[in-house]
Amino acid sequence: MNHFNQTEDDIREFAKGLPLMNNMNNINSTFYEMLPLCGFGPAIAFSRFLVLQQKIAFGKHSLINAYRKDHKSIWRDDLEASLLERSLYFENAIEAYNKVVDYVYGILYFKFELYEIIDKEKIKTKEDIIRISKNIKGRKLDEIRDWIILNESKSEFFKKFDDYRCETKEMRNLANDMKHRGCIAFEGIELPRNTKVTKVIDGNKIDITDLVSALEINLDSEIEKLSEIHRHTIKLQMELFTLCDFEKTLTDFLVCCKINVPET
Repeated sequence: MNHFNQTEDDIREFAKGLPLMNNMNNINSTFYEMLPLCGFGPAIAFSRFLVLQQKIAFGKHSLINAYRKDHKSIWRDDLEASLLERSLYFENAIEAYNKVVDYVYGILYFKFELYEIIDKEKIKTKEDIIRISKNIKGRKLDEIRDWIILNESKSEFFKKFDDYRCETKEMRNLANDMKHRGCIAFEGIELPRNTKVTKVIDGNKIDITDLVSALEINLDSEIEKLSEIHRHTIKLQMELFTLCDFEKTLTDFLVCCKINVPET
């Protein structure tokens, strides 16, 4: 039934190595409903954090399907182009993990209300939130980084974030190459060329065929690398959740205002 000596147990074991952050299962509805009392920043940041959780979960799902080798058609027949199917799942997975860094910057920016501290912005409409969100790029990222580093209680997180950015740089470059430039292909998928075209340029014999062919990479080895990135991502996500401490933000606000939290 299974191809390539891969069993369902193999797939389950691979999936076990891709944990998700369990804390998110403990968030109650009362907390979610009351967090906007703390203002725009914390509420927006928490919403962004929930989306980040979804992106990571989607990345995990896609990565498991990239690992699976016996994909079926809608009629449950074996797919002859299973490798192509797997590569498409991998592309979805790497795009999901490629978004993590941008989401972290956005969460920090809103949680600590840097739109007011750095940019003297005020939020009055939904359009303001969208406009401000679009500006979290370029030099703004350096400004966020500088503010966090100078804040003693938060600087330790940014050291870990910097490490994560370094660890995932190759992955993010690959994701952008695959998405925007099309100069990467997986071994076994690239359309082969049976002839070689050469040309003498400035006295040198140049293999034109080789130069115009996409750079080939091995899908199985890239899946292993991305599964390791997933584990690094979960560690960073947990650090970010601890730093933001959304529940304490709400508790402190309620205590300051002498408001009792209703029972859930």
